[in-house]
Amino acid sequence: MKEIENTEKSAQEESSNDNEVPKKSYKINVKGKRRKKCLRDKAAPRPPLSGYIRFLNDRRDQFRSENPNMSFAEVTKVLATEWNQLPADKKQQYLSAAEQEREKYVKELEAYKKTDAHRNFVQRKLKKKKVHTAEKENPELEKEKPPSDDGKTVFDIPIFSEEFLNFNKARESELRYLRKTVTDQEQEVSILDKHIENLNVGINKLTDNTEIAKYTYEIDKEHLNYLRSKFLEALAHTSLPGN
Repeated sequence: MKEIENTEKSAQEESSNDNEVPKKSYKINVKGKRRKKCLRDKAAPRPPLSGYIRFLNDRRDQFRSENPNMSFAEVTKVLATEWNQLPADKKQQYLSAAEQEREKYVKELEAYKKTDAHRNFVQRKLKKKKVHTAEKENPELEKEKPPSDDGKTVFDIPIFSEEFLNFNKARESELRYLRKTVTDQEQEVSILDKHIENLNVGINKLTDNTEIAKYTYEIDKEHLNYLRSKFLEALAHTSLPGN
């Protein structure tokens, strides 16, 4: 079959030959939204987990296996209550482990800041910041910048091909994972926000109780001074034996 030079010629050949099934190649452009990615230092030591998060990680899997019908939010809520009611000695184990990891992290971070890897990361970060500032001041630079091959924001894939189907499957799988991750994180943040709110309520109650205790103490003190003065007045007019 001769090479199709242009679309008009291919249309004429396809209409004149009924026995041949025309091979059409549809192409689409899948354009992804350009996001401003936060530059992360993958070589840097990872921040430590708090005592509460350590407790959640330690108990979540076991609790979910014992209660498979409970949702993530319900599991986290129950575990949060369990953490609040945890005996001080057991809770201290998680807090002590978190403190040890925090001290270790601080030392590792200080040591890492002296390495070439950290200096290179800082240079890349400054360079990216300068480019971003220049693009912000001059939007034409952003328009003229060629598309990145690494980002793969534009795809030119034949539709219904194996490559296209695999691409769709990969994207759908990635989106499902991201949606689940975001949902889980939002639920966990919501639970933590609720705990913070409860802690603030408790702090306000303690503050109110402290003010009431101070007020009561002042009243009792004044009453005690009054009784003392009356007692002294009564003794002033009383002659003791032997005087």
